[in-house]
Amino acid sequence: MKIGALELIVVFIVALLVIGPDKLPQYARKFGAAMREFRKASQDVTQEIRESVIDPLEEAQKPLKDAIEPIEELEKGLKDDVKSVEKDLRDLGKAK
Repeated sequence: MKIGALELIVVFIVALLVIGPDKLPQYARKFGAAMREFRKASQDVTQEIRESVIDPLEEAQKPLKDAIEPIEELEKGLKDDVKSVEKDLRDLGKAK
């Protein structure tokens, strides 16, 4: 969810009225520090999930993908052969 300029102005005005102009900078610094900590924590969690779940799954899939690749090539070759035979049969019928 993104916050636009108008929303920021409204939040600033409400904060100015509730907190007061003398304490607003102090609370703004605390809020900024809290946001930095939240961002760092979310990056750490994302990195931990990547290292413990996603990377091992991708590593486990690699041998399967490598094993499937020759089968897919064989399938493509067989399909090409079938198309060639079908074409030859159609051409054979036209020759009469």
